[in-house]
Amino acid sequence: MQILKWPACLGYSLLEGHESDLNAMIWYEDDIQYLEDHIRPQVIDKKSVVFYGSSSIRLWPELQQSFPKYHIVNMGFGGSTLAGCGWFVDRVFKDISPKALVFYAGDNDLGDGRHPEEVYLFFEAFYAYIRYMHPKIPFTFISVKPSPNRLHLVQQMKLLNEWVEKSLLPDPHATFIDVFSRMSSCVSALSKLYTEDGLHMNSHGYTIWRDALLEHEAEVFGA
Repeated sequence: MQILKWPACLGYSLLEGHESDLNAMIWYEDDIQYLEDHIRPQVIDKKSVVFYGSSSIRLWPELQQSFPKYHIVNMGFGGSTLAGCGWFVDRVFKDISPKALVFYAGDNDLGDGRHPEEVYLFFEAFYAYIRYMHPKIPFTFISVKPSPNRLHLVQQMKLLNEWVEKSLLPDPHATFIDVFSRMSSCVSALSKLYTEDGLHMNSHGYTIWRDALLEHEAEVFGA
């Protein structure tokens, strides 16, 4: 199995025409260096559960308290895209062996104008790298969430979620957590799960995420 380092695994074609993506990789540099210097050393090999992804991960209040049975390390970085998470994955996960990995990203890519097909390719490359480095650790993908400010992207979100879910089915060590259905069951109440910006969740939104993960505790955490 040949794995080429990101982004060579896809070539640069997916970034062409999206100068904002290339600029973002520079913009993320301080966050990535902070993760490398201060957060990554907290990972205890074979014991820590790493949460990785965008600001929905980074801003999770009391993440450790939400899962007190496990040693949780929050390696989210703000505003990140799935493309960005893939770009930096080799640096963030260098020389660590977490017990499990919980991942969330994708809605920022769609919000930046990416097509679902492009975002899915970014996921495939990211996931291939994770499986190359850690073939059997429990891997959980939290579905792209609906948010009040991105309701115009609901169909794209559904497509992306569907493709990711199907791609994970053959992997006995992978779990897809569908928070999209739970959060969109009542569109009129969706705003109650979010802060005023309509993009970031409040404690009610995170309660849904926590409960969804705990319903699959053995698969998610390798319990």
